[in-house]
Amino acid sequence: MSFDLSHHGDADIVRGLVDLAVNVRTGGTPGWLAARILQTDLAAYPDQRAALAAVAARHGRADGEVLLTAGAAEAFVLLARSLRPRRAVVVHPQFTEPEAALRAAGHDVERLILPFPFTLDPAAVPSDADLVFIGNPTNPTSVAHSRTTLLGLIKPGRIVVIDEAFADCLRERESVAGHGDLTGLVVIRSLTKTWGLAGLRVGYLLAAPDIIRLLAAAGASRSAVARPSPASAPAGSASRYGTSPPPRHSPRRSQTRDAKIDGMTADDDVAKQISSLEARRYQAMTDGDVETLAELFSPDLIYSHSDASTDSKQSYLDRLASGYFDYGPLEHPEHSVLVHGDCAVVLHDMRGEVLVEGATRVLNSKALAVWGRDGERWLLLAFQPTKYPG
Repeated sequence: MSFDLSHHGDADIVRGLVDLAVNVRTGGTPGWLAARILQTDLAAYPDQRAALAAVAARHGRADGEVLLTAGAAEAFVLLARSLRPRRAVVVHPQFTEPEAALRAAGHDVERLILPFPFTLDPAAVPSDADLVFIGNPTNPTSVAHSRTTLLGLIKPGRIVVIDEAFADCLRERESVAGHGDLTGLVVIRSLTKTWGLAGLRVGYLLAAPDIIRLLAAAGASRSAVARPSPASAPAGSASRYGTSPPPRHSPRRSQTRDAKIDGMTADDDVAKQISSLEARRYQAMTDGDVETLAELFSPDLIYSHSDASTDSKQSYLDRLASGYFDYGPLEHPEHSVLVHGDCAVVLHDMRGEVLVEGATRVLNSKALAVWGRDGERWLLLAFQPTKYPG
């Protein structure tokens, strides 16, 4: 059966119909983000270092594991032109662009079409498939495959590409974007949907450094220069601020933090490292990953809660392991990171939900996280949240 893979449903829209094909945020780009983009200096050549650092910090990755792209579409094209799969499999139903890009690059493509209710068994993927594309959550079915299922696709000699354009809809619950430890995993993200930026084309790709270098070289080969063309300055601003939304309660502090970043203080490298550790800590809390938290916590940790109770390192880990605490996805936008010698203080928001002995508590606090240097490592020494009024 033949399909026109280039046909998109928005082409069929006529007066009186509601467009459910594009899935872009209604109401346009948020005002705060549009204002940031409009502040971009169009007379200056693009410098994407701040955007790369923001994306990397967002997912607890190194800067060298991030590639900015012109939306997810460019990422599909770069992968199709750079990789040489022997057996490429695309899991359907899903967005048609990955298959279209592979076919346009001359690759044969096998379709694994999932029957209703469209759930995936990793064993259904041919064992010799060395390139697998899958969306999560999937467009158009809205099915969210579990993180365990997706990681079950990983095997030596195989590259697994996961399109997470709609991961924001799950508040990151099944995202694998933070898995920098898996060399065969490629994650594609788009800022187009959440922030209403379809006209700007903004996205990024997360992968092992060798894959990033391969794709960057493929991008460079399409230009007249011997290095990859950076994302446009407005797209770089969108990537930077779209992955690090300003706090809802204190825009003035957000501006102060930006001024420090733009001024590049001597402690920038440490601040980025601490931001990455914070992202890793919050992900581990959501995952109930006691082992990772044990590595990040100081033996002297004082962990305070918004009800004024406190835990030690061991009591907190015991409660998490027992299910006393069961966190949902957590947001933690930073206001500032202050580095002073062997101490780093992170002022940020903590937002989300947690089940405490089975009862739901809404988390909406301003929090201080204090990290201390212990030899070559940074460990969490103290945590103190304060509830916002109301």
